[in-house]
Amino acid sequence: MNQVERIERVEGGVPAAGAGAGAGGLDGRARAPRTLFRGLAATALGVAIVVAALASPVHGALASSTTPPVGAPTATPPAVGVPGTTRANPLRPHVVTYRVNFKGMAGGVLVLSLKQDPASDGWIYETNAKPSFLARLVVSANSTERGWFDLTPEGVRPKRYLLEDGTRETKRDADLQYDWGAGRVRGSARGGPLDLPLEPRTQDAMSIRAALIADLQAGREPGTIPMVDGRELKHFVYRREGTAKIPTALGELDTVIYTSTRRGADSRARTWKYWFAPSLGYVPVRIEQREGSEARLTFAIREVDWR
Repeated sequence: MNQVERIERVEGGVPAAGAGAGAGGLDGRARAPRTLFRGLAATALGVAIVVAALASPVHGALASSTTPPVGAPTATPPAVGVPGTTRANPLRPHVVTYRVNFKGMAGGVLVLSLKQDPASDGWIYETNAKPSFLARLVVSANSTERGWFDLTPEGVRPKRYLLEDGTRETKRDADLQYDWGAGRVRGSARGGPLDLPLEPRTQDAMSIRAALIADLQAGREPGTIPMVDGRELKHFVYRREGTAKIPTALGELDTVIYTSTRRGADSRARTWKYWFAPSLGYVPVRIEQREGSEARLTFAIREVDWR
C-alpha cells in the first residue's frame, strides 16, 4: 500500500480525485487519475493527519464558490482575450500558479507550464508540485507530470503522457504513447503494461486541460471526453452551469462555469467545478472538487505569466 492509499484509508476509504476527472467507481464515489492534482489532494490530507497528531490548530476557512480568496495582483491580464491567440490557434505559452487548499488547510502551490515543443510543431504541458512544508511528507517536490500534444482543427490530440512521482518507486508512475494510426495507446501505468483502444477525442490527465481551453476558445462545447485514467478509458461529461464575476488574485474577472462528472456516476459522486476566464484565454482561475454543495479541494489562481 502506497502513501496515497494509506492516507485515503484514514480519510474514509474514498480516493481523492484528479483535475480532469469527475466521479464514479465501483462504490459510486469519486475516483480519479493518480496525477499531481490527486497527489495534492493527498498532500492536504497528509497535512491534516500530521497537524492532528501534533495537536496544532490550523486557522482559516475555505472561501465559498462565489467569493474566492483575494491576494495582491501579480500579473496584469489583457482587457479582452489574450494577444497572439485566435480561434484557429487558441493557445499561447504561459505559466500559471495555483494556491492549493484542502478544507481551509494550505497544501502548497501547483504550477502549470504550457510551451511549444522545440522538437516539433506541437506543445508541451507540464505540472510541478510545490508542496508546503508538512505536505512534503506525502508529495515529493521532485514529482512532475508532462504531456505532449498537437493542436488540430478538431482540438487537442495527445502524443505522450509522463508521470513521475519523484521517488525511487515506479508503481505510481506512468508513461503513455499514442498511436493514432493504429488506434491504440500503449505504455505503462500503475506498475504494469497498458494497451488500450483509442476513441475519438481521447485525452489524458494533462492534455484534457489544454483540450478544454482549446474547445472553449474555438466556441465548441467540451461535452463528453474520453480520458485515460490509470489503466482504464473513462468518460467525463462537462456541463455549462452559467457565468459569474468573481474576485481573484488577478482582480475581479468574468468567468464561465462548468462542472465535470464521470459518465454514469450516481448522486453521491464528487464533482469538479471550473471557473474559466475568457479574458485569460479560458485559463481556469478557480477549480474545486466538491462533495455535495461543499468545496473539498480548491485550486485558486495566484499568478499567470504569458510567454
